[in-house]
Amino acid sequence: MSSVHTNLAKLSHWPTQLLAAKQPPAKRNATRTPANTRRPEQQSCIGPAQASIFHNLWWLDAATDGKWKLITAGPTSGFIASMPMFTRSFLGQRYIGMPPLTRTLGPTFARVSAGAKLSDRVRFRLLSELINKLPDVIGFRQRFDPECDDLLAFQVSGFSIGVDYTYRFANCSDTGAIWEGMRDKTRNAIRRSQDLLQVSRSLDVAEFVELYEANLQRSGKSMALERERLQKILKAAVVNEAGISLLCRTAGGEVVAAIFVVWDDRYCYYLLSTRDERITCNGAVSLLLWDALQFAGQMHRGFDFDGFGTHGAANFVRQFGARLVPRWTLLRAPRLVRALLMSRSRFFNSEP
Repeated sequence: MSSVHTNLAKLSHWPTQLLAAKQPPAKRNATRTPANTRRPEQQSCIGPAQASIFHNLWWLDAATDGKWKLITAGPTSGFIASMPMFTRSFLGQRYIGMPPLTRTLGPTFARVSAGAKLSDRVRFRLLSELINKLPDVIGFRQRFDPECDDLLAFQVSGFSIGVDYTYRFANCSDTGAIWEGMRDKTRNAIRRSQDLLQVSRSLDVAEFVELYEANLQRSGKSMALERERLQKILKAAVVNEAGISLLCRTAGGEVVAAIFVVWDDRYCYYLLSTRDERITCNGAVSLLLWDALQFAGQMHRGFDFDGFGTHGAANFVRQFGARLVPRWTLLRAPRLVRALLMSRSRFFNSEP
């Protein structure tokens, strides 16, 4: 365990005054940022306690240039429900999908009467009202936040419900227990990387985006998201004190790998990563994730590894010992439209 505590002493480039004792960063700035003033109900319903960073007004505005809408239901038995909507165009028609770089959305509930309790019956009524207010589009697909798992109203309304997974730590305050719960292979990779690399934390979004794009280009790939859009979203996270990049450098100052982490009141999210394949150092990303877990622990947050798309990625993330958590994907579209949309998954999936 000595390496665990030694690594903390090596870290540099902490943002100053990152945390407020009683008012978490994401919520504090979300309330003061004049992000979206189209309707009063947007201001009052979008920030309940269970909402993720991706529900924040400033996140949605940065991801869509303010071209999103909020549908609301209630009040019913002391609660209001709300759900952000972002429409895209496909074959000349509109469909509801996920905004760029937005990992999860779905409905949230806000208590408007003191002492009110959200029963299954009230939740079903509110969700049914939201569904009835959905705009007239050719299709709907959203990945819901893991906290939204009562989907009966959607099922009986003709939605197909799929699942993908992420790995999560509920709370990272006990980093010693997390370290002990890792696979030996991962701990050894982190130890080796600590001897060769220096981890720093940075609020420089332009530097991260430049690294991200350059490494993709060297691999013969292009960015799935426009550079300006990516930079705008990450910049909004930094401005609202809800995002930071973590970088691994060699002794000569070369950046081997970098990740970008965002957070809300409950979780830090492993949002993006990039690695310079010209430099051989297999443990760099593991070291960065270990630093991110310690970062989450110091903020008393959990950590979300944000899913995975391949067997190799799933195996890599599993080595850290987190818990497998389902995220529900809801789809509704006519059969032919569904086939067309699913055959062009870039229209439905969050980017990049």
